[in-house]
Amino acid sequence: MTIEHQRRYAHRGKQNSHWNGGRHIEKSSGYVELTITPDDSLYCMSDHGAILEHRYVMAKHLGRPLTTDELVHHRGIRYPIFSKENKGDNLCDNLKLVTRKNHSYELYVYISELESEVARLRKELEEAHVKT
Repeated sequence: MTIEHQRRYAHRGKQNSHWNGGRHIEKSSGYVELTITPDDSLYCMSDHGAILEHRYVMAKHLGRPLTTDELVHHRGIRYPIFSKENKGDNLCDNLKLVTRKNHSYELYVYISELESEVARLRKELEEAHVKT
């Protein structure tokens, strides 16, 4: 460990001069991750203090920790559902609490609706192409 590394990380959390408020975007998933302290009432949901912001916001809204069977789904109110912007939109109106089972079903229904829409648009294109 270098001396610079020791200086930089000698103090953790708010005591660290590089502290950014405990909020950052997880590179692999694109979700916002928070760092919370052990005295936080929702620390039990975290992984050694790291917690996804949308789960934290929902738990705060409900006033209780979430169970491992509960998922927080981004509705896609302001941005497309699978966009990186939507993953960072953690306002309560964009979040929906679902069970793992219901989440799978909702994704199935959403995919079915998209497939139907694609089929409808293909048919329109074919009809427009035939008319020209």
